[in-house]
Amino acid sequence: MRDIKFRAWHKKHNEVYDVISLKFDYDGILKQAVIADKTFHDQRLVKADDLILEQYTGAKDKDGKDIYEGDIVRVDGYGDYEVTWDNATGGFELKAVDPNATDQTLFAFHRFLQTVYTVISNIHKEAK
Repeated sequence: MRDIKFRAWHKKHNEVYDVISLKFDYDGILKQAVIADKTFHDQRLVKADDLILEQYTGAKDKDGKDIYEGDIVRVDGYGDYEVTWDNATGGFELKAVDPNATDQTLFAFHRFLQTVYTVISNIHKEAK
């Protein structure tokens, strides 16, 4: 069984938070999330409109770091790619960070190839 977990980018605070729980209305629309505020060792209830949710891919990079949607990963021998969700294939894929790259989509994200991935940043921060 794979872990299903999320993190969230807070649009107003420009910070990434771990998501503790999600709250939906009766129509299944996401309304709120409980996030972990590590600075104050507390939890906060936040409106969903203030967040960008990013799902865990189920994989870790070669250093053991969780890989989430929105992460920028360095793929050994290829370059830097953003981890994105593709509704058409129902899976994660890697899109080239460099807009001049010949192939904008490298390949489907394979969690079994995690030994070639290194998380270097996310889409909200500049790559290291």
